[in-house]
Amino acid sequence: MTFVPGQNAPLQAPVVTFRAESQTPFDVSALVADANLRALTSEDFVFYNQPSTAGVQLDQSGIRVELDRLHPDAAAVLCIVSVDPAATAAGAFRTAGLSATLSDQSGSVLAEFAIPTAGTETAVICWELYRKSGAWKIRAVGQGYAGGLAELISVHGVEVDDEPAQPAPTAAPAWDSAVEPLEVGRGLERAWMIFEDASRSAASFVSSSEYALARLDEDLTAAVADPSLRNSAAGVAARDAAQKRHDDLVSLARDNHARDSAQLAHELG
Repeated sequence: MTFVPGQNAPLQAPVVTFRAESQTPFDVSALVADANLRALTSEDFVFYNQPSTAGVQLDQSGIRVELDRLHPDAAAVLCIVSVDPAATAAGAFRTAGLSATLSDQSGSVLAEFAIPTAGTETAVICWELYRKSGAWKIRAVGQGYAGGLAELISVHGVEVDDEPAQPAPTAAPAWDSAVEPLEVGRGLERAWMIFEDASRSAASFVSSSEYALARLDEDLTAAVADPSLRNSAAGVAARDAAQKRHDDLVSLARDNHARDSAQLAHELG
């Protein structure tokens, strides 16, 4: 089954393996989170230096998730790919492409997702496995983070020992002052490439906003599902948390789009 950003479906398989493909080198990782998509503990972030936690195992083939072995408080597992922002050129996923799959124990692919990337992201949440009304589901996310893995996990409650490197001030590439003026044909080709990148960035912003709205609708529905809690303090807190999560996702998507737009405007100039 092929997914688009924000699409969800029931997950019947008790064990799944997350894999990704790209022409640029990358790492896979996973974050076990609560209902607010906050990490349960720092030990529930699985990556190359910490290859396992309850129900989640990193191996050479990808990330293996055994739903029945997850911590009882686990409400979601985020499946992540990332590159090193300091060692990888900006737009690595944009030029190399990125796709992700979920497979069952037999190796049969359950879900495929060709992830639309905006151009500046160096870490991406590909899938969200989440528990809803006692059953597990999957959602294609495709949310990118220009600040890399450090930004992504800190947004979801993992304390990062070293502060992420700040983006360098926007400056013209070193080769700008040395190259000859572009020929007309090459100039048009470059302008078209920038236009395509702008379109992808806008599409990513729209899909991220739609995902945030769909998630808000699900969270609000869950918050009022129990009539006894609708007007209680717990119900109000759940609705407030859902709204804040929506606002944070939209704000992050807007910031990423603005960053992309500024970079592309500079390239066009």
